Amino acid sequence: CGENPAIARSRNCSFDLISFAWQTPECFDGPLVSEFSAYQPWSFYTDVFGRGNETVSKDIAEAGDSNLWVTWNFHVVHCTFMWRQMHRAYEKGWIDAHLRAYNHTLHCQGVLLDHETGWKDVVTAARVIYPLC
Repeated sequence: CGENPAIARSRNCSFDLISFAWQTPECFDGPLVSEFSAYQPWSFYTDVFGRGNETVSKDIAEAGDSNLWVTWNFHVVHCTFMWRQMHRAYEKGWIDAHLRAYNHTLHCQGVLLDHETGWKDVVTAARVIYPLC
């Protein structure tokens, strides 16, 4: 999908809020992204810990133009949806490089086993990525 949102859009790619990734049509799972988006009223922030109290609307986040910060709750739910997305991708026959990376699975295991970080703590950087499909 390129290396910036403008190129991604010109290549008919779609932004995946689950992974903050621009995806090709083959790798984009629209129904699952819609389910994740509606799962709860997500909050997005412009800085770590939400120090500036500057929130960004979900519409802005879903545009895929900016790196943002999200709550630990978002991170945990992201991991569960990524596992669902991985199974669905294997069934379709297309999987992106980020989803397929074993290190991400190990990372999510650590996230799910972390019982010390507060659910509402804004400590997760959500960086826009452009994985290969």
